[in-house]
Amino acid sequence: MDLFLFDILTILLIIIDMHNYRKQITPLTIFGGVYTCLINLNNLVISKIYSFIPINAHALWIIFCFFIIIFLIDFLGGYLYRNTPHCSFSFSTRFKNNVSVTLLFFIGVVAYSIQFLLLYRKYGLSIKGLNDGILGHLSSFAFILGPVALDLSIKTGKKIRIIFALLLNILVLGISVAFGGKYVIFINLTYFLLYFVLKRDRQANLLKLLKIILPLIGAAFGAFIILYYIIPRVTGQYQSTMDFAIKHMFYYLLGSVTANNYTMVHAGQGDALIPFTVIVNIGKALFGKNDYISSIYPFIFQVDNITKTNVAGFLGETVYNLGLSGAFFYTSVIFGVINYFYYQYRSKNKFYLSFCYSNAIIAFLFFCNFYSVSGVFLPFLLAVFLDMFSLCKIGDYHI
Repeated sequence: MDLFLFDILTILLIIIDMHNYRKQITPLTIFGGVYTCLINLNNLVISKIYSFIPINAHALWIIFCFFIIIFLIDFLGGYLYRNTPHCSFSFSTRFKNNVSVTLLFFIGVVAYSIQFLLLYRKYGLSIKGLNDGILGHLSSFAFILGPVALDLSIKTGKKIRIIFALLLNILVLGISVAFGGKYVIFINLTYFLLYFVLKRDRQANLLKLLKIILPLIGAAFGAFIILYYIIPRVTGQYQSTMDFAIKHMFYYLLGSVTANNYTMVHAGQGDALIPFTVIVNIGKALFGKNDYISSIYPFIFQVDNITKTNVAGFLGETVYNLGLSGAFFYTSVIFGVINYFYYQYRSKNKFYLSFCYSNAIIAFLFFCNFYSVSGVFLPFLLAVFLDMFSLCKIGDYHI
């Protein structure tokens, strides 16, 4: 009964929210929609097949309280959107700063490639999570400017330039697979797709969202089958069964959702610095301190009677570290900034890179608080920086 009421109220909030933004996709649509779908998948299906722990009523209603906060922030953004004049919307003019964009993208690709080659010579392919240092940070240019560089090449109409830019983007994707971090890869893929799906139409409706979601679901399912079923059987590492591969996929997909049962009753018992990991560590680096904090948790969150996970999603992790009041404030600030990008893009054609990347992050916040992960947060800051200084600009309009 609690789940049914939770679903009805969440759907009602999303409908009102989309209507407020003139039937466009909003932060709550993505964030609340993904959370609600996964909660229902776990409680109604997977908990019965694989004995995953259902999300209890206490956790459900705390999650819904966060939905209300995000809804109120969206409502204000929608009000401003409806009551302010909008710029004319056009992507027909040629880009400015072509050379700068292409050069920075190329620097990012070269830095990423050198980082990979240096680590590969030392560790082989056992390099998961080792993309750090100056070269690692420079690689953010490759991710953020990848779709822009490809778009510039397409506008020239020259096949050689288009193929070259496409191959460089594929190279970046391949290296990112070697460095690991499945959800970071999916965030960058989602950003890439969003850039091209939405760049000619400000209206982010449900159909456009499905064009992104369905290929990603297919890619994710295929990746897990290959990693945990086909490769083990072909190489003879171990005889993995299809059931194991599918269960492992749902463990990654739903483990962080079930963890909310634990975090919501242990509010404020974590480390209050973890949600600010990247900012704190940047400060430590500037002052020459090496005692960096880590955003990685021990495996304490129960998935089923045996399995545990070390991620609890954006809501679970912020509540666990900051307590309820701190988590409410933290969430308000994060989604306030995101709504600012929504408003700027839809009303003034500004902050397009930030708009696309923040959307991509929202879609995967069910897994963990990516704002405490440098591999996601630093590219996000880079996108904001590029938008603020109008590096990526066409005619009189920002992209």
